[in-house]
Amino acid sequence: MIDEISGHIFTNDQLTKVSVEGDIVEGDLAEAGAVINVLYSAKTTLTINFINEVGAELHAPIVQEHNIGDFVDLQIDQDVRDAIAAIEASQYVLDEWPNDEDNIEIVVNGTEVTYKFIGTLSIHSAPDVINFGDQKVGMFGTKVREPEYDNPFVIWDNRAGLGSWTLTAKLETPLTNLDDNTKVLVDAIRYQVTDDEASEITLNDQSQDIAIRNHPTAGEYVLSDEWSADGKGFKLEVPAGAVRKLGKYQATILWKLGATP
Repeated sequence: MIDEISGHIFTNDQLTKVSVEGDIVEGDLAEAGAVINVLYSAKTTLTINFINEVGAELHAPIVQEHNIGDFVDLQIDQDVRDAIAAIEASQYVLDEWPNDEDNIEIVVNGTEVTYKFIGTLSIHSAPDVINFGDQKVGMFGTKVREPEYDNPFVIWDNRAGLGSWTLTAKLETPLTNLDDNTKVLVDAIRYQVTDDEASEITLNDQSQDIAIRNHPTAGEYVLSDEWSADGKGFKLEVPAGAVRKLGKYQATILWKLGATP
C-alpha cells in the first residue's frame, strides 16, 4: 500500500509514458518510502511499412518522431515518396495505401501505417527485329534455323508465389514483300517449342502457345537463352518455288503474356 504521494499526479491523453524509474520494477509493488519517477513525453513515433501482397517486407520501415496530436501528410513526405519510387522501380505496383494518407493522425502510443504493393508479370524486353538474313532462292527451298535478333527476350515476374506463365505469338501480318504486298510467303515462320523438332509450329493469325514456364526465383527469365539452331526458337522455311518475287520480306509478330490458367 502507498502511504503518501508527493509531486504531481495527472492524466493527459496527449502524453505517452516513456519509462518508470526508481525503487521499483514495473509491475512489482514498491516498498514503503520508495521513490518512483514516471516519465512522460509529448512525442511518439509514426511507423510506415512497405510490404507485398503476402506481407513480406519490400523496404525497411520508416520511423519518424512526431508530437502527439499532430497530423502528417505522407503525400508530400520525401522519404516516403523515395521509398515508393524505389519499390516501383523494381516492377511492383502500389495496390493499397493508408486511409487519409494526407492527414495521418499521431496518437498516443504511436501510429503505424502500411503501403501494400503487388508484384508484376511482364515482357521486360523483346526483339524489335528477328532477322533471317539474305537467302538465295534455289530449287531446293530455304530453311533458316537460327536467326539473329537485336534484343533478348526477357520475361519479368516478381508476383508472390511465382505462378506459371504462358507466352503466345501470332502473326499480325504474314511475311510480305515490301514492294508488292500481294506477294506473301505463307507458313514460312515457324517456332520450335521444345528441343524435339516435332514440336515445331507454324505461326499464323491465331495466338499459339510458344512457352509455358515458371520463374525459379523472382526477377528475369531470359527466354531467348534457350534458342538454338537445333532446339527451341524461331525458324524460317520457304519451299522451292514459293518465292514469286525477289526482294525484302517482312512480318509482324504479336506477343501476349499471361498467367497460365
